[in-house]
Amino acid sequence: MILTDEQRQRIAEEEYEKHTVGSPVLIDDDNSEFSIGYVSQIEDSISGFQAYVVTDVKLPPHPTKADYAQVKHVTMLYRGSTGPDQWQKHPVDVVADWVGNDLPMAMRILLPDQTPTKGTAQLRKAATFTNKTLKQYPNATFEFYGHSLGSMTVQYGVTSVSDKNLSRISGVYIYNGPNTYRVLNEYQRKRAKLLHDRIYNYVDPHDIIGMGFDQKEGAVGQVFVVNTKKVNDIVLQHMWHGYQYDQYGNMTDVNGRFVHANVLLPIDIDSDNRLDTKVEELYLGFRNYFDSSTSARYGVLSDKQTIVINAGVLTNLAQNLQSSISGDLQTIRHITEKCQAKNDAIKDSFEERKKRVSENIKALLATNGLTDTFNSLQSSLERLVGQQDLFDMLSHSASLDYPFSYDEIPYVNNNRLNLAMYDSELASLNTKSLQLASSAQHEKSGWIDSIIGRSTLLKSWQIIDEASRQLLKESDKTFEGTGLRESKVDGISDSLKEVFSVELQDIIELEKMIINTSELILGVSQNVTATDNWLGNSLKNGQFQGSADVVCVPSSYDAYLERTGLLDDVRDILQAFDEQVEQKSRDYSRKVASVYASTFSRLFDTLDYWTTEVNIFKNIVTVLERRFSDRVYVERTEIKDETSTTTRSYWGNLGALYPCRIRSGIASARAEVCPLVPALTDTIQRVNTARHRLQNLHGDLSRLIEKGVYSALDLDDIITSQKMVGRLLDKIIVELSFVKATIEASMSGQAASAMVNHLALLLKRLGYFSQLVADCFGTQVTKVPNKAPARASHKVKRFSLNNPLALQ
Repeated sequence: MILTDEQRQRIAEEEYEKHTVGSPVLIDDDNSEFSIGYVSQIEDSISGFQAYVVTDVKLPPHPTKADYAQVKHVTMLYRGSTGPDQWQKHPVDVVADWVGNDLPMAMRILLPDQTPTKGTAQLRKAATFTNKTLKQYPNATFEFYGHSLGSMTVQYGVTSVSDKNLSRISGVYIYNGPNTYRVLNEYQRKRAKLLHDRIYNYVDPHDIIGMGFDQKEGAVGQVFVVNTKKVNDIVLQHMWHGYQYDQYGNMTDVNGRFVHANVLLPIDIDSDNRLDTKVEELYLGFRNYFDSSTSARYGVLSDKQTIVINAGVLTNLAQNLQSSISGDLQTIRHITEKCQAKNDAIKDSFEERKKRVSENIKALLATNGLTDTFNSLQSSLERLVGQQDLFDMLSHSASLDYPFSYDEIPYVNNNRLNLAMYDSELASLNTKSLQLASSAQHEKSGWIDSIIGRSTLLKSWQIIDEASRQLLKESDKTFEGTGLRESKVDGISDSLKEVFSVELQDIIELEKMIINTSELILGVSQNVTATDNWLGNSLKNGQFQGSADVVCVPSSYDAYLERTGLLDDVRDILQAFDEQVEQKSRDYSRKVASVYASTFSRLFDTLDYWTTEVNIFKNIVTVLERRFSDRVYVERTEIKDETSTTTRSYWGNLGALYPCRIRSGIASARAEVCPLVPALTDTIQRVNTARHRLQNLHGDLSRLIEKGVYSALDLDDIITSQKMVGRLLDKIIVELSFVKATIEASMSGQAASAMVNHLALLLKRLGYFSQLVADCFGTQVTKVPNKAPARASHKVKRFSLNNPLALQ
């Protein structure tokens, strides 16, 4: 069973669960569960190191050496730190983890580069335990999992193993832990380098624990900065709550690339709601065809292996070529036939497909700022525009009433009432209200149904809305381009039909070549004592003649293409389609960025204007509100008996002198307009965020358009599955290149030359097939460990014409 990234995370989570010796470890997998084995040991040392050893078979209570030898696979779960919040429940664990390990390690990791350091007692205990367990289960392969502190102990442990046990470590999966490279000694660093491709070191960029990965010295394994979401809780962030997976359980890094280069997606090629290709059915690891054991065939090819070529090894090789490569070719045939059937069944109209792409783009734009911008505008600017009548009412000139008689002198705040000052403030209110009323009228342009699916009357939004609609309309152009036939859908469909026909013919020829090559190798292995005589009798016109027809291999890829009849008419049209979609996607992404930079800049200016003016309006309202509560006193002077007497009495509040409509208008402004100032500020922030996101959709938008175009043409699963075909072909090429290089390094003579020549022709023919798939459906990228073993054994038999069995 090939595990997904999500399933592996769930395995790592088991290190925090409560298990007992002998109990099964069951992993939740959506609506089902699967077992990774049984707990055979529990380590809980005084240093704080804690681990589970999980074996593929259940061991008896007191296992013997023979019992341990029966175990073929071990899963090691190294526990992370006990949280400080568990102090009362688990004080010993908290002290051991944080005081004895985490804090000292943090200091050592963060020391200046090149400062000598070493691991803590807990890490050294992990190293001892790792080596002890590898020795205890001598025939098992090992996988290691660790999180947080567990990541550190795993890093330290696997880099401490001996040379002979390195090949038994099949995978290391560590999460959200610091970089321990600095505390490794030179011995450990060399092993880290040897294990590099088998260590998956996952780092959450939002997690504060993953420290030390910016050092110049290095890191343990492949470091993947994972595409995670921000969680507003540092503990939950650390405990995987930010990790995200696609529907197939695949993880991507911050650049959107799959973490595993050989990721496989379950594909329903013919849309019958049944998977045609499953992850569990395909294996993309490189197999060693010289080995007879099933498990070894799934090991890693290495140029540091020692392979002794003898009759038994050649027999293994012949049998493995016949079974394994033929099996891969059957898988390729199955995929290609399904693709051919799917291509023949395309019936949807071209316009419907374009509409589907447009809807996908609209959804992407909506989720990356358009919807948020629209909602913010509705809760701020649209509500302000809705206050136009209020602004109109307050825009009419007004002045304070003066109900006092000639012998009454009004005072406000111990100063004589200055009507001119207050009327000036009212004039400011009138002017600003008139300006806002005019702006509100200008902002209205009639109700429309927006692209978001709701109505609005805002002109500022309608500019964005119209630009978005135009962008969606222009997305159709990703379907157009130079080099495509006029009938776009039929052109691609017809081209694919011809390519699939060529692929199926390639499979037939390759199957014949595999039969003849395996028969040649088997013949050599069965006639070791008279190899040259047997080979001479089996040659026909200078070539080995097996039971299958001899396949004529074209001299070059161009000759191969000419024989297929594809050439420019089909191959280049598919390649042009792929290149054109990529170019159109890039151009479209740049257009989106440019359009939203312009329209959002205008929106920002509009919001900035409104924010400034409404703030001024709010300040005027605030001043007038304060005036309303000022106390008015009236001073009267009476003359009696030639003696004047002056008295001052309270008359009322100043607000009584303001026109009624002004008082009610100010109250409405306080309730309806002033609270919108923070909403405007928030909208500006959201608009800036949306503008940034919409201007930086290059990668996401390009991928969506490319995927969308292929999906819209019903080609998505076809393209993906054909890339699987390419991966399988490249895998076979790597495996056979290793075989050819090993034979060349270990054998000589006519038999060796015949096998090498057959393998060379087979590789050439596979190369043509692989190149065709790459040309039509996307370039394949494969690491090719195809060198012969660095240490060929001195006991290798070298066959020659004169002395077949002589050791040279």
